[in-house]
Order: sequence, then structure tokens, then C-alpha cells
Amino acid sequence: MGAFVVIALFANLVISNAAKQVSNNYTRNLMGGAVRMVERDLTRYPPIAWQTRLEELQADFDYPIRLQRRDYVTLASSRYELLDDGNILIEGEGDIIYRSIGDSGMVLLLGPIRTEPKLSLRLGEIPLELRIRVLLWTLIGLGFAIALWFWVRPFWRDMESLRQTALIFAEGHLETRVGHASNRFVRPLAETMDHMAERIQQLISTQRTLSGAISHELRTPISRLRFALELVEKTQDEAYRTRLYADMARDIAELDHLIETSLTYARMEREKPVLILKAVWIENWLRDEIDKREVLASQVKIHLKLSDWCAGNPVMLDPKLMPQALGNLLGNAFKYARTQVTVSAEKADAPEEMIEIHIDDDGPGIPEADRNRALAAFSRLAREEDSHQSGHGLGLAIAQRIAELHRGELLIDDSPHGGARLTLRWPQSGAAPSALHGYGTETGR
Repeated sequence: MGAFVVIALFANLVISNAAKQVSNNYTRNLMGGAVRMVERDLTRYPPIAWQTRLEELQADFDYPIRLQRRDYVTLASSRYELLDDGNILIEGEGDIIYRSIGDSGMVLLLGPIRTEPKLSLRLGEIPLELRIRVLLWTLIGLGFAIALWFWVRPFWRDMESLRQTALIFAEGHLETRVGHASNRFVRPLAETMDHMAERIQQLISTQRTLSGAISHELRTPISRLRFALELVEKTQDEAYRTRLYADMARDIAELDHLIETSLTYARMEREKPVLILKAVWIENWLRDEIDKREVLASQVKIHLKLSDWCAGNPVMLDPKLMPQALGNLLGNAFKYARTQVTVSAEKADAPEEMIEIHIDDDGPGIPEADRNRALAAFSRLAREEDSHQSGHGLGLAIAQRIAELHRGELLIDDSPHGGARLTLRWPQSGAAPSALHGYGTETGR
């Protein structure tokens, strides 16, 4: 629209100037004879009789003719020079003619020589300027229409594709995507819509998985609770009743843990938590987190091995989320280890410096074919040696999600002890000691 307005104004200026020039030349050629005739007639008389003679000639003209002193003629400064050189000047809207009569100081004025034209419906009687304007505006409009068609057509096609995709998606075909849009203005919208569709599909899939898995996981502890309640009502043995109460308390704790972990996983899948990164000394942080969970290790011995690099380098992490990830991995190791668990940390060189925390146990390990499945939510490996272990298959999935939020990953490998090695790996960036959070450089805690 801006280009159209600019071109319209420019075209109008060109047409007006060109038409005015053509009209002035035509008027000058047409009226030049009449001007010179009046001038020759006046010069046959003395100047004192010019006004009288001009009044006599007026009867033969359909437009006014008059004399005016040069000093009273209002023209542009550059036009006076042309007037004094004997040129015929056309002023106004091309309807007043000026001609200087020799050196007399008088100027002959003819006009206005035309009135407002009345347009005829016949093409031959339409003024030339109007015909030029109509033709030029038609060409400009046609050019813009063609350009607009080529610009709007791919835009319209992409918008129609967006509309069709939205309709199909609304019918329940969640795998439908817009794909690549040809128009660069629509492309960001198409990419955003595909991202939205991907996110909706992921959320619905997570919701279905959570609903199915939770309903399945709730059956066992609820059944045990119902059975224990029936036994409590029937038994009179206080010792047996106390044991049943303890079993019910464990089932309630299991239900509470299932609900808490399920909500945590659902929240992480539904919305991306905002990380609040703080710099901590990795050695002191690991010691503190292990001490908090050492009571859960039972008969398992915990060893901490740190490289020299860990002693003097801070690591950026979220002090709320990362302990949860580490706690899940330690809990998994305590559950399956036979005699020992080793926690180690080291620096790994990659596209950027990475911190790696390894948790090694001497349990049964995780077969390579099952490692990807072990990281999926509510996925538990069916092994005879694990039949006595409880769990809901969310610990590793939550730890992996927290690692991804830190731009890292959770890896499963073989442990030097013969069991499984779980590795938390994320980018490390140094920070000044004054920025360290929660762990000092001297006190250690």
C-alpha cells in the first residue's frame, strides 16, 4: 500500500506536468497569431489610444483582452526575464496569456480563454489529460493486481494449509503437522503451530501413560491395604495385628511416594521448570548429599572418589532439582547393590567442559538392550532377582528430565564393580568464590 501511494503521487505529478506542458504548447501555438495580431494593431496607434482601440477589438473576442503596466503584473522572478525577451507566457491554469508590447512598459493580457470543460460520453471528446490519466492508472492497477496475486497466492495457500491442519488436528489426529511453509511470513506461524501440536501430543501421551500406569500401580498397595484391614478385623493376636498395622503404614507410604513422584514427573512434562542456577563446590556438595541419604544405604558401603579437578572448581546447578536427580540415582543404587556403591566425579572434555558424576553398584546391572527402556517412565525391568524390590519406574525418568533441563543427559553403562553405572552429565561453568551458594571454601559445609 505504501508503494502504491508513492507511485500514485509520482505518476500524478508526472502526468500533471506533462499534460500542462502539452497544453501550454498547444495554447501558445493556437493563440500566438491572435496575440501578435492584437499587438500589431495596437502599435499602429499612439500608446495613449491603446486602451480605446482595445475596447473596440474586445467585440471580436470571446474572452477578455486588456492592458496592464508591467510593474503591476505578478509573476515569478524568473518569468519576468522571459516576458522582457518577447516570449508569450501562459500562466494560471493555462488560460491567461501574457505578452510584453515592445519597450512601452505595457503588457497585453488575454484570458481567461477557456471555461471548465463539460465532459462528453464520447471518447473522442474526453480531454487528453483525462485519457492519459485513465490509461496510466489502468496500467498501474493491472501491474499491482498481478504483483499482488503472486504475493498473496502462496500466502493464501499456506494459510489454507494451516486451517486444514488445525481442523484435522481437532478431529483427534494428533500426529498431523503443517510442515514447511513456502511463504516466509507464514513460516514462523507454521513452525509455532507444529511445536504446539508436538507439545499437545506429548502432554496427552504423558497424561494417558500416567493415568494408565498410576491406576495399575495403585491396585497392588490398595489390595494389600484392603486385605490387611480384613485380617485386622478377624484376628485377636495383638502381635499379628501390630505387624499388619506396620504393613499398612508401608503401603500408605508407598501410595504417598507414588503420588508425589507421579506429580513431579507430570509437572516436569507439562511445563519446563525455571532453573535457578547457583555455583557450588562439587566436592562439598556431593559429600553433603551422600550424608543425607546414607541412612537409606542399610548394609551397603558408600565410597566417594573425586578427581583433583573437583577440589578447586565450582559447578553450576539448580540447588533444588539436581539433589533430587542425584537422590533418585543413589536410591536406585542402594536398592540393587549387594555390598557397595561408589560415587565419583570428574571433568569430561566435550564441545564444552562437562561435569560427570558416576554412581556405580555391584548389583545385577542393566543389560544394554534394556537401557533405553529403563529411562522411560513407569518402566521396570522384569527380572527374577528384582522381584523383591519395589518401585514405580519414575526415579530414572525424573533424573533424566532434570539432566536435560541442565542441558545434559543421563547415561547407563557397565560398572567396574560388575553392576550398573549411572552417569549424570551436564555443562560446567566456573564462578567466582563469592558467588558460591551453600558451601564455603573453608568450612566445607
